[in-house]
Amino acid sequence: MGNDFYRCQAPELARWMNRNLNPCGNTLDIGCGTKWYYKYIKPDGLISIDAWDVAEPDLVLDVGENPLPFPDLHFDTVIMLDVIEHMEKEKGEFALGEAQRVCTGKLVLLTPVKWDDNGDTKNEFHKPNPYRFHKSLWLAKDFPAEYGWKRMGGVMSLKYYFGQWVRT
Repeated sequence: MGNDFYRCQAPELARWMNRNLNPCGNTLDIGCGTKWYYKYIKPDGLISIDAWDVAEPDLVLDVGENPLPFPDLHFDTVIMLDVIEHMEKEKGEFALGEAQRVCTGKLVLLTPVKWDDNGDTKNEFHKPNPYRFHKSLWLAKDFPAEYGWKRMGGVMSLKYYFGQWVRT
């Protein structure tokens, strides 16, 4: 893989995922989008969810409005990269609660900490996506340590909150 990290969308995130999520067991990816990071993880099983059918997820579902159709504690790892900011805060909180409900191990989350409505995206894949606009801003205080969140350093730390929640 070596230099391949530098050719991807977010090399430091790809390296972190490769080091820290392997093996990642039975995995749920909420808001899968382009799935660019799939080659850096080694799940035993992977289910992708996205509200936009063009992303070709395994399941088309708006997780801000609908419960996840899985039993409690069903996945070892849940990934939510660049997804909750595309929902109003209340819907994002619902989606996080659902992610925690189905997770037995780690929930990995990445979200910007500076406001940008994402309307001027240069990514051609996302331009026609009706879900591409940001609707909420999340800060580190939204992921308190007393509720199990841990901010992860060294990965896009100036522009993003990158953290994980681990079931105890």
